[in-house]
Amino acid sequence: MFVGQDLYSGSSFVYHPWVLYARGLITAPNLVLAGIVRAGKSALAKSLYTRSIPFGRRVYVPGDPKGEHTAVAEAVGGRAIALGHGMPTRLNPLDEGHRPAGLDDIQWAAQVTSRRRDLLGALAETVLDRRLTPLEHTAIDVALADPDGGQRWVVYDEAWRLMSHPALLRRMDAHWRLARHYGIANMLIFHKLSDLDNVGDQGPAMRALASSLLANAETRVVYRQESDQLGSTAVPRAG
Repeated sequence: MFVGQDLYSGSSFVYHPWVLYARGLITAPNLVLAGIVRAGKSALAKSLYTRSIPFGRRVYVPGDPKGEHTAVAEAVGGRAIALGHGMPTRLNPLDEGHRPAGLDDIQWAAQVTSRRRDLLGALAETVLDRRLTPLEHTAIDVALADPDGGQRWVVYDEAWRLMSHPALLRRMDAHWRLARHYGIANMLIFHKLSDLDNVGDQGPAMRALASSLLANAETRVVYRQESDQLGSTAVPRAG
C-alpha cells in the first residue's frame, strides 16, 4: 500500500503488514504508532487502513473517542455502532456468533463457552469499576474471533483509555498474540511511550502486559516526542 514519497530518493514508500509477514520479514503484523498532538498519527493511520480497503481488507475501530474515525467509516461506506447508557442500540454478549467451518459440536460449544466467559468477565469488571464504559470495544469481539473473517485492521486509538481497564488490557494482549492466526493487523495509537506506564496503578503485572504490546509489534512508527521521552525511543521496552 502506498504511504508516501521518500524525501531523499523521491521513490515511493509502501507498507503492507501481511505481505511482510508472508515473506518472513516480520513475525507478526502488529503496528505501534506514537507521537505528540499534530505529529501526523491520525493521517498515517487513516491512510493505511483506507488504502487497504480496495484490496479486500476490513477495518474495525473498537472505540472512537474523538469521533474522527466515524466520519471516515461513513465516507467509505461503512458504519459506526454507538453503544452506551440511554442509547437505542443493544449488544447481546451471549450471542453465539458465526460458527467457523471445521469445528464439531463439542469444539464449538467449548469455544462459545470460553468466549462468553471472557466477554462477560471483561464487561463486569469494567462496569463495576464505573469508569469509561467499554461496551463499544466489545462490539467486534465476535468478528475478531472468526478465523474466516479475512485479513483486517483493528485500530486502537487513544489506547491509554483501554489499557486503564485490566480486563480489556488482557483481551487486547490475547488478540495481539493471536493476530497471525486470525489474520489481524493490530494498530496501537497513543501520544507518548510513557503512556504504557499509565496502568502502573493496576500493579506490575498489568504494567508488564501493557509493555508487551509494544514488544509484540515489530513495526514501530515514532513521530515527534517530548524531550523526556527520548530514552524510551532509544531503548527497546520488553514485557
